[in-house]
Amino acid sequence: MLSSARFENSLISPGCTINGTVIRSILGPGCIVDAGAIIRDSILFDEVHVEEGATIERSIIDEKVVIGKQALVGGGAKRDITMIGKKIKIAPGTHVPAGEKISPKRIKD
Repeated sequence: MLSSARFENSLISPGCTINGTVIRSILGPGCIVDAGAIIRDSILFDEVHVEEGATIERSIIDEKVVIGKQALVGGGAKRDITMIGKKIKIAPGTHVPAGEKISPKRIKD
C-alpha cells in the first residue's frame, strides 16, 4: 500500500492492493484500487480493478470487472444502487449513473 492509501469502516479481503481510498465498503480477494481512486458505500467481488482517479459510490460490482481511469460509477443526488455484471469493462472517463444495471452479454452456443 502507498502512503496515500486510506480505508475506513471497510472489510478488505486478503490479496487486495489498495493505493486509493475505500470508505464503508467490502472488497473481495484480489481487488486492486489504484492511486486517486475512491470507493464509497459499495461491494466489490473478486479481482475488480479500479483504475487511477475512478470513483465508485453505492454500487455492487461483480467479479473481474475493470473500472477505467477517471470513470464515475453511481453516486450523485439519486440514491439508487448501481450494479455492474461479471467481466464488464467500463471505459476511461465513462459515467454510469446511479441506479443503472449493466449485465454481461449472453453468448449463444
